[in-house]
Amino acid sequence: MTLPTPIVKPIRPMGEEFRLTVRNGLRHAAAAGGLDGVLLLSPANVFYACGFNFSVNERPIGLYVPVEGDAKLFVPLLELENAEPVQGVTLGIYEEFPGLVHPVVWMVCQSKASRIAIDTLDARQIAPLNTLVDELVLEDLAAPLRFRKNAAELELTRIAALYADLSLLRLKAEAGAIISQGGTELDLLADSTGFALATLKRDYGAAFAGTKLNITASVHSGPRAACPMAPPGPASPSPATP
Repeated sequence: MTLPTPIVKPIRPMGEEFRLTVRNGLRHAAAAGGLDGVLLLSPANVFYACGFNFSVNERPIGLYVPVEGDAKLFVPLLELENAEPVQGVTLGIYEEFPGLVHPVVWMVCQSKASRIAIDTLDARQIAPLNTLVDELVLEDLAAPLRFRKNAAELELTRIAALYADLSLLRLKAEAGAIISQGGTELDLLADSTGFALATLKRDYGAAFAGTKLNITASVHSGPRAACPMAPPGPASPSPATP
């Protein structure tokens, strides 16, 4: 069965001009609160404000945006080569984890801020940080900026939704055949998301090279449909419950 696929549009990832607008918004928010700057530790916020796309692990990565001066991206040494192409930031590198000083404490020291906002923080770091700064504000100043989307962000969201819907169309078209051959929920998931992802990469892989393209979904059948947050299982759905 031939499925309708989204119309390919001449779009690209959000660029440095957009990231600069985000950082300026953070500067404005920090200044309005009487702060020296903002330290972003949430991977999603770091990506939003500077475009650094990285694999999350136990080594913290942070972006410090001061009210005045250049933003600084703090990364472990193993991420140095990946971080070097990031535009609009200077780099700060720590070598060891956990080391003698926790990386987040080190980042705040490097920022030289007396009054700082941090978007997310391990409770164990609050006490040592309170000895370093005059004011520690635990607030996600990036969240209000992310709530309001510009036209380019909305267009990217609409296109992403079309490819998510494509996985549903594929499931509707192929589920019967897969189930009749003894396929499981895992097989249904792999086929539907694999098809949508392959189409997405075909259409936008070149334009979004270096960006993580992915399709996520979940498939539940029969009584398991009442548990939508459970992972797909190895059970084979009955032919009556595609």
